[in-house]
Amino acid sequence: TFSNVTCGSFHIGFLNAYFATDAAMSSEREMISVVIAGAAGSVGRGILEAFISFSSHRRTKETWSVIAIDPAFSLEIDNHIDFFACTIEDVSDDVFQSWFDKSDRVEFIYAAEDGNRDNYANRPNLGEQNDVRFATFIRRAVVASGRARQMRPVQRPMLHVSYVGGSWTRREAIRGVVSDESPAKMGGGDNPYERAKTNAEEHARALARDHAVDITFLDYISVAPNFAPNFSVNRMAVSAFRDGIIRYSPGDYGRPLLHSKQAGDLIVSLVKIRIQRDGHRIYFQGGGSFQSLVVPGQFVSFHQFATIANEAVLSRLDTDDHMGERVRLEEMDSEQTPEQLKTHCSSKTLITAVGFVPDKTMVEAGLRESALFAINQVIGKG
Repeated sequence: TFSNVTCGSFHIGFLNAYFATDAAMSSEREMISVVIAGAAGSVGRGILEAFISFSSHRRTKETWSVIAIDPAFSLEIDNHIDFFACTIEDVSDDVFQSWFDKSDRVEFIYAAEDGNRDNYANRPNLGEQNDVRFATFIRRAVVASGRARQMRPVQRPMLHVSYVGGSWTRREAIRGVVSDESPAKMGGGDNPYERAKTNAEEHARALARDHAVDITFLDYISVAPNFAPNFSVNRMAVSAFRDGIIRYSPGDYGRPLLHSKQAGDLIVSLVKIRIQRDGHRIYFQGGGSFQSLVVPGQFVSFHQFATIANEAVLSRLDTDDHMGERVRLEEMDSEQTPEQLKTHCSSKTLITAVGFVPDKTMVEAGLRESALFAINQVIGKG
C-alpha cells in the first residue's frame, strides 16, 4: 500500500493493513520487518528490487514485511510493498514504533546518504551532516526497540542495521586489490568523499558500542545502472553524442562494478544468514556489535566502458539521423591516469558466506541502460 500520508502523522488504515490480525500470523513463524531508507537512489533501488523479488516469490519459514522510504517516490508503485514518500526522519513516531511492536526482527537497510562524490567537495559539511542524521536514526531505533521489549520477551525484537555508509575507494589496495583486510587510506582518504566515508565508519563503530546495537558497515561498490551525469559511461555517451568522440584510458585501467540488483541480492543474503562470528565482527562488552565489509565488484576496463557507450549511441542512429557521424574512440595518454584505477575489489568473507560472484553480463547491461538514459536526456526523451 502507498503510505505517503503516514510520514508525519499516525494513520490507522496503514496499521490495520500492515498488522492484519494476530491470528493471521502463526506464532511459529518469525516476523521480520525490513525497512529500506533511501530506497529510490541508485543503491536503494537495487536493494528494494531484490527484497520485493525475494519476499514475493519465495516460500520461507518467516513472514517478511518490506517497507521502503524515500522522498523521491511517486504514486506509481508496487502495491505489495509499504512505501513512504518522505525521509526516515519524517516517518511518524507511531508508525516507526509499529515496526518494532509486531516484529521478531527489524532489519534496517540505511542507504539514505548522498553517493555523489562531487557533492562532498562542494559541500564541506556534508559528511558531518550524514553522521548527525545517522546518529539520530540509531537513537530513535534503539528507543523504539526498548519500548517493544518492555511488552514482549526480552530477546525480541532483535534489531540490526546494515549501513551503506562507506565506499571501497577509501581503503588501501593490497597488491592491487581492495578487500575486507584492506585498511583505510592514510588520513582517511584522498579526497573529501573518501574521508567522509572513513569518518562514517568510525562514527558507526562508536554508536554500536555506546548504544549496544548491531551494525554492519558496508563499503559499497559502484553500481549500475547509475543515472548521475558524472558517471563515467554517461559522460562518455554524452561526449559521443555531442562531439562524436569518446576518450578513454586503455590497458588495465577501469573500475569494479556491480549491477544494483545483484548488489541488492547480496544484501538479502546477508539478512537471511546474518554473518556473526567470522573474525571481522567485533563484540562489545556492554552489548552490540560492529562489522565492516567490502561489497566486491566485477572489474570493467575503460575500453569496455567506451565500447558500451559507443554501442548505445550507434543504436540510436537508426531513429535519430541528426546525431551525425559515427563515433571515434580515442586512447588517452596513460601517464595521465592514476594507478589506483587498476585496482580490483574482492571479499573472501562474502565469497565464503554466500558464494558471491559478480555477474559480468548484468554489469554490462546496467552500463548500457545508464548510457542510453544519458543520451535520452540530451535529446529530450528522458
